[in-house]
Amino acid sequence: MFERAVASANAVVGVSNAVQEDVKKQFGRDCLEVVPNGYDANFFQPGIANPSSEFDQPYVLWVGAIEPRKRPDIFLEVAKRRPETLFIMAGPLIDAVPTKLVEAMRKQKNVLMTGSVGRPRLKDLLANAGAFLFPSDREGLPLSVIEALAMGVPVIARPVSSLPELLKDGENGFLLSASAPDAWADKIGTVLTWSSAKRDEWRQRVHEDTKERYSWPGIARKYAEIYRSMMR
Repeated sequence: MFERAVASANAVVGVSNAVQEDVKKQFGRDCLEVVPNGYDANFFQPGIANPSSEFDQPYVLWVGAIEPRKRPDIFLEVAKRRPETLFIMAGPLIDAVPTKLVEAMRKQKNVLMTGSVGRPRLKDLLANAGAFLFPSDREGLPLSVIEALAMGVPVIARPVSSLPELLKDGENGFLLSASAPDAWADKIGTVLTWSSAKRDEWRQRVHEDTKERYSWPGIARKYAEIYRSMMR
């Protein structure tokens, strides 16, 4: 069905350069434009979230389906290296995850699996998170990362797929190798000890940058321009 859709479309738009390259490689077709995913900037604002955390300690957050390509095994390995820190996984558990890995995550005392959460709770979880871990192998352009950036959460991810298009190392996030879980744990330790001033400066700067790049009004204008150009 996807192959037929790509073949029959009047135009193909990729949400990232990584997707554009994949479409060219897999289907031999060029994307007309690259237009990123957008997010609801009216909803994902640090200032309108609940500033009181439901947890009494700093925590590291995962948001999204728990499935093999998103590498929950890396998340678990990092959690093992920081037993004093709470690691929260907010998202549905997919059957394809190996049973042994699921059992290990459930046995790890500092890992909490909440299952799927609604948008209001997600916003509050993001607002109060000390860091956001996203060790995925491949992504078109992950909305969960965009929303984390919109809330000003320091994101730690891998320099693979579309992630380098979203994250500039040291500017709005951190890019680390999957083979270096100790480095991930060290980076978490650094981020969690930021001063209030450092965290506030980071949050405000990254929030404003994300709003400018990915809020829906700007994305909608780009799509409107594409539709108008196709009708000429």
